[in-house]
Amino acid sequence: YFEFPRSEVIASSTYIDLRTLGFSENKISAIFSISELESQGKLDNLLRTPITHIFSELSKIKGIGNWTIQYALIRGLGRYDIPLQNDKALQRGMDSLFGEKYFTSQEDRSSFLEQYNMYIGYASFYLIYANVISRNQDSS
Repeated sequence: YFEFPRSEVIASSTYIDLRTLGFSENKISAIFSISELESQGKLDNLLRTPITHIFSELSKIKGIGNWTIQYALIRGLGRYDIPLQNDKALQRGMDSLFGEKYFTSQEDRSSFLEQYNMYIGYASFYLIYANVISRNQDSS
């Protein structure tokens, strides 16, 4: 098993260390920026602020966009009230489970997911994983 490195370890790494892992220049820059926030204790404080402020601050970091923030909040921090928007795996999962013609637009998908209220992110991941499991069972 691989342990996710502590922010101090990342902060003491070099560009070359991370490049050998296959990360792009933008990803390395974003990793260093987040690591710096974490090692200074600023990330924990930021994560206690309203969601709109979290998005506003983290999206200032080059290489971090809305999808990355949504994914990290849902998957990493258990903020299941956050919708995972414009995710291709979610779209494939919904199409696979409900049929490709069931949803005619991204707005239809979003409206469907809104019924899960504070568990909208959890529902998104369920749909993604249900599709993956279904595909794996079909291929065996």
